[in-house]
Amino acid sequence: MIGERSNAVIFDEERGGDYRTEGIGQGLASAILLGSFGGQGGRSGFSSKDLKVACSRCSLNWNYLDGAILELEDRCFYLHSALAGSLGKRYWFGAKPTLNKLVVQYRHQSDAENFEVQILEDLRAEAKKLAISGVTWRTIVDPGEGLPEQKALTLLILPPSLAWDENGENNEAVRKYVLSISGHCGGKDRLYRNTLVFLAGTSRGLSRLRKMYRERAALEAARSDYWEQLAEEQRRDLKERIEKAQIATQEALGPAYTVALRVRGQDVEPCILPDAQRTLPQHLGYVWRILVEEEEWILRRVGSVTLEKTGLVPKEKGIRLKDAVDAFLRFTDKPMIAGKQAVTDGLTQACADGLIGIGRGASLSALQKSYCSERVSLDPLEEGVWIIPVFTPEPASTPHEKGEPGEQVRPAGVTGGELESGVETKITPKRTVRRITVRGAVSVDNYTELFRCFVSPATRMRLKTLRLGINFEMKAPEDQALDPNDADLKVMQEAAKQLGLEFEVEE
Repeated sequence: MIGERSNAVIFDEERGGDYRTEGIGQGLASAILLGSFGGQGGRSGFSSKDLKVACSRCSLNWNYLDGAILELEDRCFYLHSALAGSLGKRYWFGAKPTLNKLVVQYRHQSDAENFEVQILEDLRAEAKKLAISGVTWRTIVDPGEGLPEQKALTLLILPPSLAWDENGENNEAVRKYVLSISGHCGGKDRLYRNTLVFLAGTSRGLSRLRKMYRERAALEAARSDYWEQLAEEQRRDLKERIEKAQIATQEALGPAYTVALRVRGQDVEPCILPDAQRTLPQHLGYVWRILVEEEEWILRRVGSVTLEKTGLVPKEKGIRLKDAVDAFLRFTDKPMIAGKQAVTDGLTQACADGLIGIGRGASLSALQKSYCSERVSLDPLEEGVWIIPVFTPEPASTPHEKGEPGEQVRPAGVTGGELESGVETKITPKRTVRRITVRGAVSVDNYTELFRCFVSPATRMRLKTLRLGINFEMKAPEDQALDPNDADLKVMQEAAKQLGLEFEVEE
């Protein structure tokens, strides 16, 4: 009622004119306060007719009082009301605030807030929960201009400030941002451009999402400021409403992001998802299924037709295996691949079908072994592997399974002496391996061998659990301390942030 920040004073100042000069809001609040003592139940406070009589005079428009009463009912936290029959409503001030009015007031205070920071925090937390079998991409939320090279398939979730217009009228900002990330890696050109899939929110979906966050913020603000003043029943009600609001915001994240984008050639190609899932981890798994099974943006295995279309079936000379794999990761005119294994699996099948040949050697002119029309195991990180034109392999000599006439044929693995003596041959049970653990320090020169010798074979073993970790310890010389703003150090910090790793610096 009094003071610059009181609701009655603010109301009179906002309306101006007679409201300010006559102090209509302040007068009504004062009258209600005087009628709030001594009465109980239906006799508490003044009715709307009583208030008009108390605050009106001949030269004052009664319509001002009607509007002021309604406005104070919405604004004043401690103002209570109840129906009073033909007298309209009865108003009085109580010692406990009205919960709904608190929420409405805090909701209005956050009208200008876009909640971008809170949305990004929840997106990062929920994206880490993705654990759906077969999904090979890693997820990065709000990629910056300094996004490091991504040599494997990566899903980039755009910030809420970059919304995709469903009508296609105002998407230039999103297209420009996607092309910028795809084409540049900090201050240099990006080499691996065909590994990036973008997920953008729609204007309508993000608007609903912000509305959910505004409701949650209003409820949490009411709890923070008025929890001690609320009655026990109001506390229970507020707690339940906060829990429901938190669930609602989590379930609104997925439906807000329903546009997948990729760079095809030099243009941005959108894919509008036909549906959405309740939680973000489930939604990202749904996005994967749409892009792999329906849109065929991402290939689990490169087929023979794709190999021919992309020029990987040579008619002469040959192609290095690593160059063939890099072609799918670098050039946006080719399909995306779920992993390097998609290319090697396709080449293995093409070699078995007699579409291509595979050679091993330091160069095409010095091949040590060539394969065609047979299945050969390929490692995408192996050096000295070549895709060569198809050829007719020499027939392999097969050992005679049967002996000469009259010669006794012994079972495989049984010596002649054992056969003649009639000694029973014991069959050694097959050994099995349950767990593999590799530990130790590796020199910098041999660090790349870890992927070829351990990581890549492990991904092909169909393991139940594969846990990989790192522990880098870098110490600068005492007379050559590093600058905290060193460019390489900044790249490391950004990469650690995107990968969810701990990054500690001692000064």
